[in-house]
Amino acid sequence: MRGLSVSGRTGAYGYILYGWEDSFGNGATTRDKVFGRAQRITGVTRRENPEPIYELYQRTVDDWWLRNFEGRVTLEWLLANPWIFKAVMGSVSTTGSSPYTHTFTKAKSLVSIEIENGFEGANGNVVRYFRGAVVDTLTLTATVGDAIRVRSDIMYFKETLGTTLGTPTIDSFEPFTFAHATLELPDGTVLAEVQTFELTIANNVLGLFGLGSRYAVGAIPRALDLSGRITITMKDATLLGYLGEEQDDIEFKVTNGETGTDERTITFKGTGVMIGEHGTSMEPNELVLEDLAFRIRELTIEAINNTSSVP
Repeated sequence: MRGLSVSGRTGAYGYILYGWEDSFGNGATTRDKVFGRAQRITGVTRRENPEPIYELYQRTVDDWWLRNFEGRVTLEWLLANPWIFKAVMGSVSTTGSSPYTHTFTKAKSLVSIEIENGFEGANGNVVRYFRGAVVDTLTLTATVGDAIRVRSDIMYFKETLGTTLGTPTIDSFEPFTFAHATLELPDGTVLAEVQTFELTIANNVLGLFGLGSRYAVGAIPRALDLSGRITITMKDATLLGYLGEEQDDIEFKVTNGETGTDERTITFKGTGVMIGEHGTSMEPNELVLEDLAFRIRELTIEAINNTSSVP
């Protein structure tokens, strides 16, 4: 009996890379960076936005015309390297020497990237290039017993296809985990027994279109929305006292657990913290937990490592 011919393949035949664009939508010179460890694409949506044309004397569609092109990529990964925060925040500066401090701050415009998604299919290669890609949202989640996880929605406004596979790359940095994470609220006061910390950065990106092309000529970040949640064991009424009263600072820090030049850290520093929601739950034989929802005015991300510049 002859064996079945199987043409379906898994993610073992695929890869993801990205690179910085010099100008919006024109692609990157090189695409050699990865988002982090265990990276994956959980969804790609490409919209041609066709509109039907109906004519008199018939009920069926006679033709079509195309509106604006839009695309969205949703990715997940384990936090390891900090480089994508340049695209998230828009600006980065580097100081110091061995180790180096990379400070990511908000800018009025964002840095666009090109994402390369390759797949070695049984009947041919498929390489998709998502151009004019900008980070719309990024959510960081730290949970007891887990690695630090990242989820990001990235909008893109152009796409090209190819067949030449690139070189798959695995991040050289090890992932950060809950075991070496701390949360301070306000800054300088370490919160004990934090169960979950979540931070979302939303750029609220708007594609900029004009007459002459159905493809965007730029992408504009609108209001920067910084929000998050904290789940923590209840000990007293301290956190209830923070409700509705702006706190000065909040700081979430992760390290790789090493020392000296081998140490790597990423610190998220927020100022102007407003806790607007507080919830609790009580069940027999279960931890009594507080759940806090907060928003912040400003955010700075500081990464310290032994890499001299953002690659």
